[in-house]
Amino acid sequence: MKKLLSSVCILVYMALIVFSVQAEQMETMVQSDTTSKADFKVAYTKYQDLAKQDKWSESLKYAKKAYELGHEVYTDKPETRAVLADNYALNLMKLNQFEQATPVLLETVNLYEKLYGIDSLELILPLMDVSRSLAEYKNGSKFKKYLQRAITISKTQHGEGSVEHGQMLVESSLIFAKAGQVGNVNRYLKKGHGILHNTLGEDHPRTGIAAYNIGSIAYFNEQYNKATKYLEAALKSFEFPDQPTNQYELKTHSLLIGTYERLNQRDKATKHCLAIGRMTPRTPVQDYRPLLKIAPIYPQSAAASGTQGEVTVQYSVDESGFVVNPVVIENTTRSKALERSSIEAALKFRYAPGFVDGKPVVTEGVKNRFTYELSW
Repeated sequence: MKKLLSSVCILVYMALIVFSVQAEQMETMVQSDTTSKADFKVAYTKYQDLAKQDKWSESLKYAKKAYELGHEVYTDKPETRAVLADNYALNLMKLNQFEQATPVLLETVNLYEKLYGIDSLELILPLMDVSRSLAEYKNGSKFKKYLQRAITISKTQHGEGSVEHGQMLVESSLIFAKAGQVGNVNRYLKKGHGILHNTLGEDHPRTGIAAYNIGSIAYFNEQYNKATKYLEAALKSFEFPDQPTNQYELKTHSLLIGTYERLNQRDKATKHCLAIGRMTPRTPVQDYRPLLKIAPIYPQSAAASGTQGEVTVQYSVDESGFVVNPVVIENTTRSKALERSSIEAALKFRYAPGFVDGKPVVTEGVKNRFTYELSW
């Protein structure tokens, strides 16, 4: 009987020890979980605060920490982990760390597929982000697989002629541009612009941005007549009286100055010089910069003799933004040919004239230094 009681006591004692160990482990796990949640909250709050200030270099470590702790704290909430992965990846992309961002973005895609299905609308943005990241670091044509999948989902779910799909095609064209696929840029941009034009109308800002993109591409490809057509159309959608410094409007005016100058239609360019002058504060003369700057021709005689140096030209800018009365005030090259070349180039510059009391005025004492260097 004593042996039996002794055995029972031993078993009870051992059970108490096991229970004590399990309780201690459970308490440790709870404490660890509580600590992880607290650390996560601190990291995520810091990330949000810095991201709102566009301090991406500083926010990266907190985005990463929140992403890593999220795997521990939110094991049963894949939607939360997807958001944290997306935040971390986009922070990496802000710092041009595209190769590091791609696997994190692919994790987001996988989580979204499990949550919403392989053909869901929710997949479009993460698929676009993956393709953008791959295109940025020129990973062959791999980006196209994800982009085409996003386009197919958009076409199926939104409808081929919908505003959403039109906007999707415009955004896709920018990803093709990152990858240097010019043919696809023009194809998708033109199609997207057509859909937006038909659904929203010519004067809608979304249509205008698409037209601006077509016009700017044409401009840089020296297709000035085509550029003018689309940029003038875009301008109609950007002229908002309540937004006097609308950035798209300013950029469109600036490109139109370049197109009309190169088409030798200087009076039409003047209209846009004046528009920018009205929209922007008057600049101090020392900071006055041309809207259009033409590089001088390097005279063959100066190049043959190895002449290098700087020529500084001073002039006035009239009420229409033209350069008048240019004179050379400094010439380290001692070359008359380079002086003439500098003056000829300065006369082709265009400025936004300064405005005083609503009227354009002459700005005197403007200077520009031309640097002549030979590449041997």
